[in-house]
Amino acid sequence: MFKLPSLNRLRVFEAAARHLSFLRAAQELSVTSGAVSQAIAMLERELDVQLFVRQPRQVSLTLAGVCLAEATRRAQAEIQAAIEVISPIRRSLKISGPPTWTTRWLMPRLHEFADENPGFGIDVEASRKLVDLDSEPVDLAIRYAHRLPPHYRKVPLFKQVFIPVCAPQLAVELPQPMDLRRARLLHEQNGAGWWRSWIQFALQGAPITPDWDIEDGLYFSQGSLAIQAAIQGLGVALVEPEMVQSYLRDSELVQPFPIVPWETGNIYHAVWSEKRIGHPAVPLFVAWLERCAAGAG
Repeated sequence: MFKLPSLNRLRVFEAAARHLSFLRAAQELSVTSGAVSQAIAMLERELDVQLFVRQPRQVSLTLAGVCLAEATRRAQAEIQAAIEVISPIRRSLKISGPPTWTTRWLMPRLHEFADENPGFGIDVEASRKLVDLDSEPVDLAIRYAHRLPPHYRKVPLFKQVFIPVCAPQLAVELPQPMDLRRARLLHEQNGAGWWRSWIQFALQGAPITPDWDIEDGLYFSQGSLAIQAAIQGLGVALVEPEMVQSYLRDSELVQPFPIVPWETGNIYHAVWSEKRIGHPAVPLFVAWLERCAAGAG
């Protein structure tokens, strides 16, 4: 089996390859440039291959040097990631999820995980941004997961479904879906088209009349704002029932129509990357999410 060279010489080589300068590598490592040159020369003899082309005022990597430089860069990054994971100074479990899901589904339950696992900090980011789980400091994301790189792992949580909700005083004016023509619709800005799709589903093939402007109404940057607007009696919101269970239980919101929830075809997934060393709490948190999703409602 091939013996690995000195790790200290590899560290010197990585610095010199990154800077393409023995002098700058020496300054970074707090040694002399002669010591850097000697360490690299010994590494070349040990490997029996030339790593640098030496010129009077500069150095450049050979093909072998480029190959080794990339390998040492990756190894150093993985070691650093592992140290961050095991370091007690680090390291909250970083979770990224859609704003409404984070606010209305995760936050009311999060204390349960924190109480069950007191050794881990938790850092929650509410964002629609599709984070790069390979390079960004996020351990776990909640996504629909239609298209993912092959090295991403995913666990399904629950389907995305919608129901209309409104304040009780408004519901008495809406005995059937067609009466929504006279109501103000509350829209989430990134959910354009959901209301039209739901109405087509609810009417069961009946035509939407030309005078019905479904796109009219009030628009909100987040679904949680549309929910609050519905509670205030400003109109009818199309929401995911998982996000409004407490309001339905307390009768702050009601369903005006006894219609089966409409499924969009999307499924919420917990997603993480196998390319990077993740937080040790990821399996615990995913298992907890699965239990919550199975018992939600």
